[in-house]
Amino acid sequence: MKRIQLLNYLQIIILVFLASCKEDVEPSIPETLIVKAGEDQEVIVHTEVLLNGEAEGKGGNLHYLWTFKTKPEGSEATLLNYANLAANFIPDLPGIYVLNLRVTKELLEAEDEVTILVKLDDGSSPGGSEFFIKEDINEDTTWEDRFEDPAIPDYVVTKEIAVNARLTVRPGVVVHFEEAAGLKVNGVIDAKGESQNRVVFTGKEAVRGYWKGILINSNSNENNLENVLISFGGGTEFSEFPGVKANLIMANSTQPTRLRLLNSSMQSSKSYGIYLGPNSKFNQFENNSFSYNEGAAAHVPAHQVHMLNFHSSFKDNNGYDGVEIGGVLNLPNPVTWPGFNDKGKYLVAEDFLVQSGLVIMPGAGFEVKANKMIEISGAGYLKAIGSEASKIDFTALIKSGNQNWKGIHFKSQSIENVLNNVNISYAGSGTFDGIDQKTNIAVSGRLIVKMSNISYSGGYGVYATNVENVNSDIASSNIFASTPAGVVFPEVLANPSPPSLSGIWVDQWSFNQKLYHLDENFYNRETGQWFGGAEYPWAPKPNGGFGISFSENGKFSWMIVDRTLYDPFCPSYSAEFITGTYGFDTNTVHLNQEYWRSKFYLSCDQDSNYDGTIETGVIDLRYEIQKIIHPVSGIAYWELKFINPDNSTFSYFKL
Repeated sequence: MKRIQLLNYLQIIILVFLASCKEDVEPSIPETLIVKAGEDQEVIVHTEVLLNGEAEGKGGNLHYLWTFKTKPEGSEATLLNYANLAANFIPDLPGIYVLNLRVTKELLEAEDEVTILVKLDDGSSPGGSEFFIKEDINEDTTWEDRFEDPAIPDYVVTKEIAVNARLTVRPGVVVHFEEAAGLKVNGVIDAKGESQNRVVFTGKEAVRGYWKGILINSNSNENNLENVLISFGGGTEFSEFPGVKANLIMANSTQPTRLRLLNSSMQSSKSYGIYLGPNSKFNQFENNSFSYNEGAAAHVPAHQVHMLNFHSSFKDNNGYDGVEIGGVLNLPNPVTWPGFNDKGKYLVAEDFLVQSGLVIMPGAGFEVKANKMIEISGAGYLKAIGSEASKIDFTALIKSGNQNWKGIHFKSQSIENVLNNVNISYAGSGTFDGIDQKTNIAVSGRLIVKMSNISYSGGYGVYATNVENVNSDIASSNIFASTPAGVVFPEVLANPSPPSLSGIWVDQWSFNQKLYHLDENFYNRETGQWFGGAEYPWAPKPNGGFGISFSENGKFSWMIVDRTLYDPFCPSYSAEFITGTYGFDTNTVHLNQEYWRSKFYLSCDQDSNYDGTIETGVIDLRYEIQKIIHPVSGIAYWELKFINPDNSTFSYFKL
């Protein structure tokens, strides 16, 4: 029955108006009507159907009207006494009759529906199978699309039904569930709809939590839901999995449950859209959507999150627009967690322990409940590498002050522990084992952090138990804000000494393009090819930058590019490739050139072009290294400034 209670808001306006005119008259609360069309029925064709409605309304005259909402095609059945609560008719054809009872009283109205299944003379249901599902399914069964009108259910499940065999559901089948009814799959379910003809499992009334939902309690690899809509469930628990309510539950205490879920929708649950228990596994999960669920869109244990895909939608008016996660990640192989196209997030609802390899893709966002943490230990590692345009976020679910979640603790010694272009904020609510200070990031193992924003901590930004645990430029290569105990610990990391001359230093253009390594295809001595065959050194996708590299074995490589004319109608440039050995003493470097190739290009005067070797020699250059703070980003970086004999200067840079 669909119970609809309609309030006449016009009466409220009238009462408020009257109250304003007559202060001594107290307004009364507008009435409501409650209507029940009666219980669904099964009858034999040509047998009289008695309709017994009920209506509750305070005072006044009630007016009733029974009408056919649907009846079998070709039926000429007519209603008798249709203006009374008790009406009747004689069905002339087998099939489904849906009748509507409408009750009115002045400006109030309400209505409800009742479904009548009319069977054949021999007592069998039209279409060859039962319309009302009242018994467990113990034999292989197929549900067919028996009624073209999607408003008419093909089947009505009246209670919790156990599927102990194989249940096949054809495209277009619509299944309604009575209040608190549900489907428990111990065998196999294969419900495969089509993009324009989905399978529908829904409550008989469009009310969140009207029915239990579907429980997958089977480890069969043949469990399949494709192009399926499940809605208005999650109202009552299954006894096999107490404490959890959802439209779709996958859970079994003794064996893994398995499911293939494709192109399907979970809508309007009283709780979760989907909930996976600890032993559950997706065989496949693609392009699913979750909307208008009162709880989180989904709850997925850590070991199954990698099965989710970028194009699934978790952000559409759910109680939490994202995926609730937690528990232990301990798999034999590394896995990758996606960000989501609709910007849905991950909710860390309990401590999340990473004990195997985990890679986080750009754009992923994590919100963590109060006092929960992320811990990387054992053989585990966390590699979260975002981009400037698509950073990875770790923050608190509720950002109340500086202390909300504990933070991330890197106990693992893996060299794969990397945070790059990551935001970490609102952590430091408590301390970690073995570390007595609050911090956004704790490192007792190993970690490299670069190009990241670390802010709003209850203590430090980064706390390392030893300086060797983190990159030495951690303070200069990241942005810190609102870290009351300090930026980093040990404090020597906060004020590092300038780097040595060795390493790679790039020119201003390369540094601005975030090309921190040199182009290995700049010049090939064996083939004589410049820039990997590109026409210009500033190719749309250069393989690296330009600058100078000082190796530990005393060798250097120098790649110089300069625009000689800034004329868009006559592109030109010069390029130099120099290699050799080097030595240095206080503030002076000695460059012993062994090879020098030079190129000059002028597009509008080909006769001026040159590509050849230059006589080598020794160059002595004074230099100094100083720390620079970028005025916009706040990132600290290092400048290597060379001073020519005439006191002119040129510079290279590194993070």
